[in-house]
Amino acid sequence: MLGLGLLLTGALRASRRGRVARSGLRDSRRETAAAAECRDDLAAQRDEVARQRDELMRGQGSAHEETAGARRLPLPPKSDSDPALGDSQEPDGPHGSHPLARRPDSR
Repeated sequence: MLGLGLLLTGALRASRRGRVARSGLRDSRRETAAAAECRDDLAAQRDEVARQRDELMRGQGSAHEETAGARRLPLPPKSDSDPALGDSQEPDGPHGSHPLARRPDSR
């Protein structure tokens, strides 16, 4: 009789362990599925942001291309001296004198 009791106790313990193991496996699979779903959502968000960035960059590039070289009026002719100062003043640099540039003292 004692042997039969020990046998049943061992069987119940094994059954309980199996149940706990199966429950843990289900939980683990559920957590893995949730993690995979979060990973897929993040990847989709990343791809969407990259797509929006590319569209924005393409839009800015085309706006620049539309305005590049679209000057309607010709540039004023370059002159070596400022007409407001007369021809007595020498240019201060390669582009001629600038109205705000420092002028040498005439003392």
